[in-house]
Order: sequence, then C-alpha cells, then structure tokens
Amino acid sequence: MSALQLSANKATVLQGSLLLPGSKSISNRLLVMRALAGGSTLLNGLSTADDTLLMQAALASLSSDKFAGPAGTVMRFLLPYLCMQTGEFRLSGSDRAHERPIAPLVNALRSLGAQIVYLGEEGHPPLHIRGGKLQGKELAIEANVSSQYISALLLVAPYLSNGLQLTLQGEAISKPYIQQTLQLMQSWGAQVQWQGAVLEVAPRPYQAPTSFLVEPDWSAAAYWLAFAALVPNTDLLLTDLSLQTEQADQQAADWFAALGCGFEQTAAGLRLQHQLTDETVLQVYNGQDCPDLMPTLLVLCAIKGHLARFEGLANLRLKESDRIEALRLNLEAAGAKVRVEGDVLQLERGVPAGPATVLIQCFDDHRMAMAFSLLAAAQKTVIFDQPEVVQKSYPDFWAHLKYFGFDLKQ
Repeated sequence: MSALQLSANKATVLQGSLLLPGSKSISNRLLVMRALAGGSTLLNGLSTADDTLLMQAALASLSSDKFAGPAGTVMRFLLPYLCMQTGEFRLSGSDRAHERPIAPLVNALRSLGAQIVYLGEEGHPPLHIRGGKLQGKELAIEANVSSQYISALLLVAPYLSNGLQLTLQGEAISKPYIQQTLQLMQSWGAQVQWQGAVLEVAPRPYQAPTSFLVEPDWSAAAYWLAFAALVPNTDLLLTDLSLQTEQADQQAADWFAALGCGFEQTAAGLRLQHQLTDETVLQVYNGQDCPDLMPTLLVLCAIKGHLARFEGLANLRLKESDRIEALRLNLEAAGAKVRVEGDVLQLERGVPAGPATVLIQCFDDHRMAMAFSLLAAAQKTVIFDQPEVVQKSYPDFWAHLKYFGFDLKQ
C-alpha cells in the first residue's frame, strides 16, 4: 500500500456514533477456548483484525504448518494448544516474530512434558512441536517479560491431567490481561484462583455456552478518547462500550479525562465530549499494566505540551517494533524533544503548535500509525509510510477517520 496523507479540515467533527471492532485480545483467547471445548460456540462480535484472522486460520487449517504472522498472541497462545494435539507441527511467524523471545513459555511447557525443538535461534521461533498429552503440576514462570506466556498456560490448564498450580516469579507486568484471561475462563465454567503469586486451575474442561458476545475493543476506543481530548465540540457515542470491563486499556478513561476527554456511561455506550484540561493531570505515568496504551498517551501529552515522565516501558521494546525507539524518532520528527533513560521516557518539549507536515515511520507497527494520527487534530499534515499496518488490530481505522471528515490522500 502506498503512503497515506492525513489531515483535518473545517468539516472534521466528532459527532454521532461509532461501533468499534470486537476486542482482539478477548477474541484470540476465546478462539483457543472454543477449540479446546469442541468448537461449537457461536462467537458474536469477533474482531476482524489480522491477528484474529490468523488465529482462526491456524486453528481451522488441517496443515501441520501453522503461521502466526507478526501476532504475539497467536504465536504464544497456539503453542500450548498445539502441544496438546495429536501430530507434529511447525509453528512460525514473521521475521519480527522470530526476534521476539519465547523461551520462558517453551521451558514451562517442556516441564509439563511437551516436546518442542527450536528450528532457528535458541529461545526464538520457529518451533517444531510433537503434540500429545501434558501432565499438570506445580510450575513457576517469569512474570516480568510477557503476561501472554501466563495467559497461554492458563487457557489450556483445564485440560491438563492434574490441573495447574502456577507461581509467578518477579513482579508481574500487564496484570489486567491475566485477570481478563481468568474472567473469561470462569465465564466458561473453569475453576480458577489467584492468591498472591500463585494461580491455580482445576482439571475441569470448559462448559462452553451456545453463544458468547465479544466486547468492543478498549484498545481501539483509546484513540477516540484521545481525539476527543483534542477536537472541540466533540459529542461521540462509542456504541456498547462499557467502563465495566477487565480490558487493560480502560485505563485510558481516567488518564485521558484529565487531558481533555469528558465521558459519560449511558445505556447505549460511552459518550465522549471535549472538555477543559483537568488541573490534576499526572506528572508520571506507569505503563506496566497497559503497555499498548502508552504510544497514544505519549503522543497526546506531546500535543498538549504536558511534559510528563513515562515509566514501566520495558515491554515496549519487545512489541511489533522497539516502541521506545520508534516513539522517540517519530516525536522528534514532529518537533518534540524526548530523553530516553533505559526503559523510561521523559518528554522535555511538546509538539510545536501550528501547521506542519510530519512524516511518520510506522516500523511495521499498527500502534505507531494510529497513535500518531492524533497529529492531524493538531493542524498537522501527517504522512504515514505504511498505512496498511492498521489491519493488524483495527482494519477500519482510516475509514472511520474519513467518516468524521478527515482528509485522506494516497
């Protein structure tokens, strides 16, 4: 896809209603749960993101070659599932996926009896898997690298012969994602407990419902909360979106409210309005529990000139791109100044006010494209080198911006 130019104009108004895509995070968990339970549950509102399509394709395919593309959840959630299936499999992904570590999950599965061989660099995909039965037991896993390793083990735990007692070593990151996994499992009849650093799952198969509704995606909603903080006269209803959720990026409601997004929960969904900035805006943000929210938050703060400090970002280096470096480069391209100290970002100068043209490098990362689209609401003409990357999580993102009056040119 060719480069995309995005800008706002006098016709750009965030008014009306918008139905967001289903949660990608919830969708991929449910797809694995459904496959384990026999595959008969009707999943309404499934995400249409590439990551979800990849998961569906891999689970449905009769081929022994399974492809996860760039999707971390697909790679990590499929691995334990395949270890429990009859046959031999090859699990691979994109070049970037092969750079992302998977050793903690492989080591945990091997201790349960899985037969897994690295086909390339030690500790990284691609992988050869000889499937079979796994034995449940007491198990410990590093909790400070990726919560997806933990969720991957939890999802299959009801089908282990003795269940699973999983001890988290170190401070867990992205805890809401673990809680989301447990909540979904419980809604399908799994017996789970989380006390202190120990998670326990009983050996009881899922009691799959006839149908199940996937919530709208709070990760997608966060972009619209950020736009509402920037666009005057906003009155936008995000249909069926609820503040009562286990989704980690619901944190955007509190953070973005202080930056100019007013919201009201209604029976029809979450109503957004532009409001004056709250004087209680935070000076330090910690992204340990909601790392995917941090690019959007950082760009919004840069536009607002809110020179905050951003901590708990270690996991950002292991995403679709090195997001710390990608954020630094793109913010500087927009005229901001950022100081990087290890896994901490200090915003030292915001994006200058007034019209300008900014070239954004997406680095094969959907969140770079969508976060920096906010610049269009700050009188910038934004050029994206890889606009197609939004397919990974929010395929209709550009079309939705066009619907609300933004100019898009290719």
